[in-house]
Amino acid sequence: MALQNLERTRQLISRLRKMGARIALDDFGAGYTSFSYLKQLGADALKIDGTLVRDMLASETNIAIVRTIVELAQNLGMTSIAEWVEDAQTLEALREMGVDFVQGYVVSAALTPMEILDAEALSDLVSNPETLSYIRRNSPPPTLTLLG
Repeated sequence: MALQNLERTRQLISRLRKMGARIALDDFGAGYTSFSYLKQLGADALKIDGTLVRDMLASETNIAIVRTIVELAQNLGMTSIAEWVEDAQTLEALREMGVDFVQGYVVSAALTPMEILDAEALSDLVSNPETLSYIRRNSPPPTLTLLG
């Protein structure tokens, strides 16, 4: 919808950014997304289309496309977000590519706002034990800050 009137969309994005919002182009790599939109809209992040990610490891073509989108985002100073990440093997491959954020069942099924608010730690929101173990193995150790 936003792409039907690019000038109006650019104005809206500009106003939102002045208010502190960050803008992501959703489903990048599928449908109506193109490099001209990327250039014209000045987004902060690219959300990699889930159909490319979901079965990525079964297709060298999808791996190449996802890797290219991640590298494009990096070269443009943008954040990359992979949708529909469903298993730890895909999570690891995306980490190796340099993807900044993931979303999908590998982390958790959708949660209600109350479930999110009731969580005492971020680890309470990760329902997949294999993913939780992966996060613990790959997270930097906590740092100690001395105040004085």
